[in-house]
Amino acid sequence: MLSSQDQWQGGTVINNIDTTSAPGSMKIDNKALVQGREIDISGATATSTGPLGGDIQSAVGATPCVCTWNWATNENGELIQEPASWTVDIGRVVDGVIHLVQFDTGLLGDIAWQISINGTDWTNLTTFLNGGSTCGYGFDDTTIFSEQTFRYFRILINVNREGYGISGFKVYEPSLATATHISAPMQITDPNLYQWQTFTPTYTKPANTDVKFRFRTSTDATNWTDWSNYQTPASGSSLDLTSIVTSKTGPPGSETFYKYLQVETTLSNTDGTSTPTVDSYTIGYHTNRKPNKPIAQTAVIRQ
Repeated sequence: MLSSQDQWQGGTVINNIDTTSAPGSMKIDNKALVQGREIDISGATATSTGPLGGDIQSAVGATPCVCTWNWATNENGELIQEPASWTVDIGRVVDGVIHLVQFDTGLLGDIAWQISINGTDWTNLTTFLNGGSTCGYGFDDTTIFSEQTFRYFRILINVNREGYGISGFKVYEPSLATATHISAPMQITDPNLYQWQTFTPTYTKPANTDVKFRFRTSTDATNWTDWSNYQTPASGSSLDLTSIVTSKTGPPGSETFYKYLQVETTLSNTDGTSTPTVDSYTIGYHTNRKPNKPIAQTAVIRQ
């Protein structure tokens, strides 16, 4: 079992891990979000309705402040007060975070940001009042919505002033604050190992957080197998390692044993404030190797 502060700090790789605020446990140290990788939306298409015009397509993946200004007036120069919309079809369903590069307005009106999987059923991300008159006002590149699953993204605007501009948005994979811990190469071992069997973690996982583990083994604590796929056993539940890691290779009686095990623990959040807490994990294994063939002995009996 690994469960003490000294044992956690004995790990060879500790990235953003806090082992001091709750000695004996691991948490995320810096919980602030780190922006995820940008998702390619080069195949996205954009359409508009109502008085919203201009080169809407150019706003897909645009750089900041390439504004498209439009005037919501009729042929007599009178202000048009009617809803307008701007819809983007990414072309596939993604799990991502909508990152607004820039949204600039010269209007004062209700603006609703919405997402949809099928283009028919829409979910509000937010509805609010916005206003301004210069490029750079309104949403900016710090505006990031939480993780969503969507294909379509649209803006609904109830225009009641003169103009508005859109310079674009981008989509990113979920933003995460992560922390990684890897046990030391010679920390989990037994010279008589026969088979790695179970892994049982104990942790707490608040909302907006996650804990996952992966494993690798070695014969000499230097040359390692590839990392396994990530595993997410429930706290207090045992994960069967027998089909996940390599314990031995070779024919019976001439096996090579992978008697060193490393565990990588990854903690993450999606809200920039929360952290899971890992209190311990326990490795189960057995050492019941087949005994060596007995060597014949000669007994000498003396009177």
